[in-house]
Amino acid sequence: MSRVTEKLMASGSFTVDFEPGTPEAIKALSDNAFMQVVVTSCRVDSSAMTVSDLLGVARYSGVYRRRSEDRCRWEGAGLAVMLGDEDGKGNSYPEETNPTKRPLYDGTNTSVIYNNVLRSGSGGVNGITVGTIASSATPTKKIKIDAGDSPRDVLENACSVFTTSGSNPYEWKIDTQGRLSVALRKTLFPTTTSPTALASRSPALRTATLTPLPITRFDQVDDWEDFTTTFAVPYTPPDYEFGVAYAVGDTVVASDGTYYECATAHTSSGANLPPNATYWTAVNPYGVASLSPVPYDDLAGSDVLFRQVDESRAARSADDADNVAARKLGRYDDPDRRPSLSTDLYDVGSVCTPGDSVWVFDPDTSVLSLSTQVETGADVAFPLAVRVRSMDWPIRDGMGVYAVVGGLAGTATDVSDWVVFDDGDARLEVGSPRRLLLGWRPRWTAA
Repeated sequence: MSRVTEKLMASGSFTVDFEPGTPEAIKALSDNAFMQVVVTSCRVDSSAMTVSDLLGVARYSGVYRRRSEDRCRWEGAGLAVMLGDEDGKGNSYPEETNPTKRPLYDGTNTSVIYNNVLRSGSGGVNGITVGTIASSATPTKKIKIDAGDSPRDVLENACSVFTTSGSNPYEWKIDTQGRLSVALRKTLFPTTTSPTALASRSPALRTATLTPLPITRFDQVDDWEDFTTTFAVPYTPPDYEFGVAYAVGDTVVASDGTYYECATAHTSSGANLPPNATYWTAVNPYGVASLSPVPYDDLAGSDVLFRQVDESRAARSADDADNVAARKLGRYDDPDRRPSLSTDLYDVGSVCTPGDSVWVFDPDTSVLSLSTQVETGADVAFPLAVRVRSMDWPIRDGMGVYAVVGGLAGTATDVSDWVVFDDGDARLEVGSPRRLLLGWRPRWTAA
């Protein structure tokens, strides 16, 4: 059956099945590896549109990479795979690179996004172009690029380094037209602050301002296998150099291997080199973040200790390593709660996409928040804001499916007449591992 799986800041996947009697002309399209497979919420006349216009109304666009022996099953991934696939292939770096300090994005080709991710001089990475990017107010920082890093690796490392708030990190997404957008979470996904949909099992819960998202099933699995109390992040700063203008927070490696952080801005010389305490402070060769308080006991009744160590290839300073450690700890400082919602809504993508937050009210499973009140006609709901992490949805009868060969200058072929459509429910993985208690019962919410 034909389905799409979309994931937040990941490639996801799709499968399109065709009827056994599909014409040879349609099957032959599958010879075009890396063509785009496009899904629209309703069928359109693709012959009367440009490819750009079709992508502009698309609900989904993916990259075709695999077919069955009879060519009646096409499989692929989302457009993010063009920045780097699951094997690390892409427009990858063949050698270690140490860029100078750059802003995340300031509209020029010297920024991290342009110069180190999209390589603007070569027209982008496999057709991915610039969309909405963080403003020029972004601070300037160093990153480190290892041999073999794909543009997607660099993008994710840069987002980690430039993030200073665990609750509002830098994130990215790619739209159906292949445009990369990077910004703070609350800017890139405004619904994380103000959800616009209300998910509930009750059809009576409707409001004038929220789009209803009917729930047919709610599931949740909790496990503590990845629970972490301390996260340490080793990092590699540049060597100390003479004649360099150092700013407060810059970190260097002295000749004896000790790490020092700049305490007073200066231009380096023989008179102010480490360990001169006026200009330099010795720091650990790793950033660290620890959970406090620890909610669980070990065998002796003390706080349980589980430390993870994970190097950040992009961090170049002690402050950056601390920020990365804090962000990583935030992913593992609670049970891995994997709640999911099922819905029979025809076009769930019209209501939300991965990265968005939705209100959920399901008192039968204790999914509610007494701090939030929503008027629903004659009743009142107390919904909890949760974030959509991934969506697996059916390509339903009535939707349009198209094969685009040759990119924006190419052609789109409507293959909808031969698609085996799916009539199952859509499944949304929601929430994130954050601790929130109401009485004795565990609750989950989005960061």
